[in-house]
Amino acid sequence: MPAEPTINTELRGNMIPAKDAYQILLQEAEDVTHSRKRADVVKRGLVRELARVLVASGDLTVEPVTGDGVRGIEHVSVRCDEAMAFIKEMCKSGADRAALCCDIDEFCTQSLYRMVHPNVRNRDTDAKLVHAACVENAYADAAAVSFSSYLLRHGYKMSLVRCETLTAAADAASDGDADFCIIPINNSGDGRLNNFYRMLDEGDLKIATVVDVSTGEGTTRYALAGRSFDVVRTATVFEFSVFTDAMNAAEILLSISALGHTTLYVSAFPARMSGGLMYNFTVGLVGGFRSLLFMLDIFYPNFSLIGIYGII
Repeated sequence: MPAEPTINTELRGNMIPAKDAYQILLQEAEDVTHSRKRADVVKRGLVRELARVLVASGDLTVEPVTGDGVRGIEHVSVRCDEAMAFIKEMCKSGADRAALCCDIDEFCTQSLYRMVHPNVRNRDTDAKLVHAACVENAYADAAAVSFSSYLLRHGYKMSLVRCETLTAAADAASDGDADFCIIPINNSGDGRLNNFYRMLDEGDLKIATVVDVSTGEGTTRYALAGRSFDVVRTATVFEFSVFTDAMNAAEILLSISALGHTTLYVSAFPARMSGGLMYNFTVGLVGGFRSLLFMLDIFYPNFSLIGIYGII
């Protein structure tokens, strides 16, 4: 016969009834949750006050891009090392970084477009002539037609510069022999065409807009890329790359989500000559991109902008 279980009557006599113990534990857990929520509210207020102080003190500056660059954007910089130390200490999570940059955006009173992006109706009556380097084939020509119509709506008339190879087209835009180049960056069979993205990076070319062209067997996405152009209000995609580690890449994803945007694509590959990883992010924009750009400027100043564009 199995032995009867031994019961420690002394211990049992000192125990709180189970029903009461469960209730106490539940109350303690609720108190912890309440304290955490209160701490989050307080922290959010402190981050907002940090943004206000940064802007009011002049320790943070916002300057529009002009000249030979991607016009229609502003870059932010922190001018004081002490202020930057406070920012890093207070905003360690992706959510806090997103909140700070949203507040900076709010406290900066200048409109992103009012000063640096003239509307079409304010342009000269005559369309400005720009040149786009392009190989000669049916798919590239179809993309060129779409890009020509797009540019015309924004006050530019496009003329094609024919090139023998896609490399020559990218070189023409990079060297200043053309304002833009037209190159494929993605197709339905192979996905992202990394060799062509490498051309953009090496030539310091940014994507101004893209269009999908049917090839019969699928689609190919062509980019209109140049060293200098105006970002338009209708931009829906933001692409960038940054040399960082997996932990920071995860925080970047959290920041993107906290800003209300959607990560459409992310990849990592070994960075040349460094031994680390280069992460590429493609972000679907919901609303403006200014806070996202500010977040990258402040916390990842060595990031590389690939493009801010809409899909035709």
